[in-house]
Amino acid sequence: MIREQELEFRQILDLAPQLVAVFGPNRERLYANRVMLDYLGLSLEEWRQKFKFGEALHPDDCERVIGHFDLSVSNGAGFELELRLRKGDGRYRWFLARCNPVCDGREQVRRWYLALTDIDELKRAEEETPAGECCSSRGD
Repeated sequence: MIREQELEFRQILDLAPQLVAVFGPNRERLYANRVMLDYLGLSLEEWRQKFKFGEALHPDDCERVIGHFDLSVSNGAGFELELRLRKGDGRYRWFLARCNPVCDGREQVRRWYLALTDIDELKRAEEETPAGECCSSRGD
């Protein structure tokens, strides 16, 4: 029964439009959903065995993102931030990353759950809008 529930849960995650990954307490790569693997152009085994933590981050975001994760690992708190992630074809897209820990009864982190939502179109629209210009004109 538990195995069936696990398979059903993975199917649900594979259908979610977000990139989802699960890490162990020391950043061990445990699981990535199909959307994440397709985006990166990797198999689950390649992601687990060969892919280095932070490897797909944009160089301008790498230090900031890893710093947030390091702080979260040390204090056991989740975080949310915007970052760019390299696709398997080499292009970068903007994502809103939410990372949350799951703790055991002794408050020790057992897993880190990461969900990335694509916000690339929103970020590009923001970049195209001149500073101080509002999205609607009221004609006042």
